[in-house]
Amino acid sequence: PPPPPPPPPPLFFFTHKPPNQMLRSLVGSEMCIRDSPRDTNIVYSAGFYGTISRTNRATGETRQIVPRPPEGEFPYRGQWLAQFIISPHAPNTIYHGMNYVFRSTNRGDDWERISPDLTHNDPDRLGDIQFQTITALSESPITEGLLYAGSDDGRVHVTQDGGESWIDISGGLHPDRFTSEVVASEYHESTVYVTQNGRRSDDFAPYVWRSTDYGDTWESIADGIPFGPVNIIREDPKNPNLLYLGNDVGVYVSLDKGSRWHALPYGLPSTFVHDLVIHPRDDIMVAATHGRGMFAFDVRQLQQLTTEIVATASHMFEPENGVLALGNGRGRSNTSAAQSAYVHYWLNEQAEVSLEIEDNRGQMVNILEASGDPGLHAVEWTLERMGSRYPSRLSFSRSMLRKMEQEKWVVDRVKFDLDKDGYGTAIYEINTPNQIYSVVCFSQFIPDEERSDRVIAEKWDTTYVMHLSLIHISDPTRLLSISFSVI
Repeated sequence: PPPPPPPPPPLFFFTHKPPNQMLRSLVGSEMCIRDSPRDTNIVYSAGFYGTISRTNRATGETRQIVPRPPEGEFPYRGQWLAQFIISPHAPNTIYHGMNYVFRSTNRGDDWERISPDLTHNDPDRLGDIQFQTITALSESPITEGLLYAGSDDGRVHVTQDGGESWIDISGGLHPDRFTSEVVASEYHESTVYVTQNGRRSDDFAPYVWRSTDYGDTWESIADGIPFGPVNIIREDPKNPNLLYLGNDVGVYVSLDKGSRWHALPYGLPSTFVHDLVIHPRDDIMVAATHGRGMFAFDVRQLQQLTTEIVATASHMFEPENGVLALGNGRGRSNTSAAQSAYVHYWLNEQAEVSLEIEDNRGQMVNILEASGDPGLHAVEWTLERMGSRYPSRLSFSRSMLRKMEQEKWVVDRVKFDLDKDGYGTAIYEINTPNQIYSVVCFSQFIPDEERSDRVIAEKWDTTYVMHLSLIHISDPTRLLSISFSVI
């Protein structure tokens, strides 16, 4: 057979975020945690083998809310981290998976068993470690009561009537593989995604499935994922074509509902990614890893990256605004208020890139270092050293800026002859209501052997002069002598 095609180029970068303090405050070394959408002081946490508790962060009260079997029945089986979800339709309703599915409509005070045993329930496969348990639950965000459940022994079921009846929809999936996630689509009622993980069976192939008919038939969408075991899959909350996937080595993204996958490696270590959450308002994806903390990722450009844009040679996205640092009037600047501006662009193939920043009059104000590698790029324009960063009581910068704004001063750059290292000549003209000024700037390279610590030196790295009236000088030597004589 022909060799497989090379993997797609990486697209973007992750930023490390330390674990949230709230997560560390709950008891347990490993757990699944969700907070109530109605009351963020209410936090649910699932511990080992099906245990689940509800904590009120305002009062510090924690209550165990584990479903209990009736007297005379066998104990319920719960996975190491049993799956539970909060209904997207009723914030007080939670579903909890053991070997049965349980539902509570009062935040876990009371439970109703709404399913039969949804595993193979094979006595010969039961041991000291609980097995044949429910590991994935998902209720449709579109239709209340449309609920999917997957188990660690390869079974997936669906109910379309809130648990009155269940249908086994495992046909077409890989038999006897751990169901790591089930996701009911928020865009199409009949669409559902399933991921399976074969790590426990020494099977490291990727298993990713999509059904558009409530699980009657399944289509593999794992092509292009070079590494297995898959742990999680998520839809983007704004772009119906965008899918995210976490496996044992990192995070992947598909721009076309799983037809092709791209790696998102830079800034993210090669590690197990167990969960992905996309904030619907801030468009930040958080990746939870095994032992390496959590990482944050801005998905706004991915949400805009259509297949049409990918097919073009290059594309520039709308630049993001930044915030300049302002002083406090006491000789200090509020550097924490500064916010870098970012420029995002897409390249379909290797190219030479020059990223030049212009003001609203078309004059260049900065040149940013930019990569020419294929993929999606973010270039930071650091603004901490711009604006009125160093004003003090002896400084007139803020009052002058107000005067410039009030009087509508106009600053034109008439000469800007700098080489790639920043050496050369620049002239600016400042037009005020009463006068025209010329600001002359000159920089030059000075070898170390020609430098001096004398107060009166013979050479300077930079020289500046503000000249009253226009300067019409094209001779750099003459310009340099004027700068030296006036400095």
